[in-house]
Amino acid sequence: QALRKDYTGARASLEKALVRQPNNLQAMIGLAALDVQAGRSPAARKRFEDLIKAEPQNAPARLALAELDRRLGAPDAAVVSQLKDTVRINPSDPRPQLALVEQLLASGDGPAAQAAAQDAAAALPNDLAVMDALGRAQLAAGDSQRAISTFKRLAAQQPKNPLHLARLADAHVAGKDTAAAGQALRQALQIQPDHLMSQRGLALLAVKEKRPQDGLTIARSIQKRLPKDAVGFALEGELEGLSANWPAAAAAYAQALQRGPATHQGTELAIKQHLSLVRAGKLPEAERAAADWRKAHPQDGLFLYHLGDVAAGAKDWPKAEALYRSVLALQPRHAAAMNNIAWLMATQRKPGAAAMAEQALAILP
Repeated sequence: QALRKDYTGARASLEKALVRQPNNLQAMIGLAALDVQAGRSPAARKRFEDLIKAEPQNAPARLALAELDRRLGAPDAAVVSQLKDTVRINPSDPRPQLALVEQLLASGDGPAAQAAAQDAAAALPNDLAVMDALGRAQLAAGDSQRAISTFKRLAAQQPKNPLHLARLADAHVAGKDTAAAGQALRQALQIQPDHLMSQRGLALLAVKEKRPQDGLTIARSIQKRLPKDAVGFALEGELEGLSANWPAAAAAYAQALQRGPATHQGTELAIKQHLSLVRAGKLPEAERAAADWRKAHPQDGLFLYHLGDVAAGAKDWPKAEALYRSVLALQPRHAAAMNNIAWLMATQRKPGAAAMAEQALAILP
């Protein structure tokens, strides 16, 4: 029903499911999505809050609330606080531990992610997913040697898993050992010749070693193998961007967008395409691309925030303020948008800047 856009029918079915099983989390998640879509975010949150009040140990419900808040634009610190509470209440469950590390990694706080991953590894020393998270957190914190050691242990425990070798290659690149990185990636491709992460790693390594055509050859081989998938075209855009060939990067991202899903990945591709057009000096094309994406995805706050950043970078203060206010209309607790609006109001000598800054501060102390 939801896929057919019969949202009334979908809501009725999900509500019937909850009548039969009041703590059915999948039904709650579905109803929360419909609530958010209808602009009733408080109702979406209350569903999970009521379940957590009734079942304080319910880790999946707590994780669902944290994910909802993240999607609604809650500050990273608020989401991290929720996840830490969930870890404290469920110390032997790897899901909250992993969610906390992922949130810290996504927020760019490598040292905090490493500390959280170390705690998780101490609590769950035999969990391979936790060990993988530890290696990625060590890498994000700049501790490449420990990351190398962690991924080597993982590769030894699962010698037929190419992912560990691809991660090991990332750690070697961070440690400036490109030869070891290339060796790890080639080993991964011996295990699984079409392993996309390893192919991408070799392509990026080729650009780093001043062999951009070799990287593009890999990207185009992926396109040939997966012509209906965005991944090969997105890689080509990334490689062209690393070479500052912005027109070619924009064209590749446009091809990826034609094949990409209308999800968070699609937003990232749209942002990269728009930035490439701006950097190529093709401003009318950038405006058209942005307008097309906004028309097709009117609820995409992440893309609006990106456009606000671009307008602010161009010192178009009124346009930037309007875009950040559009973000707030979708995500009323988006502290970063509030902060930027306050700065723009002060820059334009508009009244109310301090009050707006205080609102942001109250959300993110």
